[in-house]
Amino acid sequence: MIKLTYMAIGMALLASPALADIDVSMVPDYYVAGLGDPQATVEIWADIPIAEAIIGFGFDVASSDPAVQYNSFACNTDLFTPVPSGDGDGIQGLSFIPRWGNILLGTMTFDLLGIGTSQITFSDDNPQDLTEGFALEEIGAFATVNYGSGTIVVPEPASLGLLALGSLLAARRRR
Repeated sequence: MIKLTYMAIGMALLASPALADIDVSMVPDYYVAGLGDPQATVEIWADIPIAEAIIGFGFDVASSDPAVQYNSFACNTDLFTPVPSGDGDGIQGLSFIPRWGNILLGTMTFDLLGIGTSQITFSDDNPQDLTEGFALEEIGAFATVNYGSGTIVVPEPASLGLLALGSLLAARRRR
């Protein structure tokens, strides 16, 4: 009887919509550019519960500092077909097979135009923009998404030099 009770509780937790949100994150979530790097490339991952298996996605990206500007998105073509987005940013993918698990959506490239620290945020305008959100199999249904954020740092050359010097001294001290 106890096993049956635990099994029922477990099934209820699996079916709970509160626990079935999709989590989207940038990897690495803290990116420090190298000296003279013209671009930064990061991966975009989604942790999708089986109860929220998706057939497509689309979302927006914003940068808090104009020195770091979104350039492009390369969809993970092993899982999704790239499709044109309604807002022209190209952050979209379509699958004819429902997808779930911890999956790579694609890679995102940013142009590094100057020194600074930029907070990178993600969002969608669903239902206003129906080309955005994480689409479920049911027509017109979208999953609840928790968008993470990230940081891209473009250090000034002197700061980068100090960081390198500190790393060298720390490595020397360990010997």
